[in-house]
Amino acid sequence: PPIIALTATATPDVRADIETQLELNDPLKIVTGFERPNICYAVLREYEKDVQLIDLAHSIEGSIIIYTSSRSRADKAALQLSQLGFHAQSYHAGMGNAERLRVQEAFFSGEVQIIAATSAFGMGIDKPDVRAVIHYDLPATLEAYYQESGRAGRDGGEALAILIYNIGDERTHEFFLQR
Repeated sequence: PPIIALTATATPDVRADIETQLELNDPLKIVTGFERPNICYAVLREYEKDVQLIDLAHSIEGSIIIYTSSRSRADKAALQLSQLGFHAQSYHAGMGNAERLRVQEAFFSGEVQIIAATSAFGMGIDKPDVRAVIHYDLPATLEAYYQESGRAGRDGGEALAILIYNIGDERTHEFFLQR
């Protein structure tokens, strides 16, 4: 039967693996650029990340995804924003399937404005009106950053991709690498 394989982003190695796994023989490949002129990228060097996150949440109208490096940070960010009156929820692999589905559906319906999540909030996330993707922590790889930040502005509207950085972020990745 005819087969089509689609992906929003894939490195050449991943594309080759897709061909191998699906046993595609001389497939037609359409690869377009990844430029997204509607997304404004920024890196904010901050020592008080929580204060910066709250300021950003106040200044952005619309849906926001906040990516963190751990479950506890996702929970903390969502709780902090909820206590300030934002409709925020956390999302990570430590939650049960039913709870993750409930949170995801609430986000897609607009009931929840802000999702604070680990990279578990990824595949299949195609909410067109996300106005900002904020990385509270450094993403694991450049490819992960591109893929996650690309969830902003899928409707073509103006959107932000913001990385909040401080020098301590590097230690988190070193810790994960050592484990």
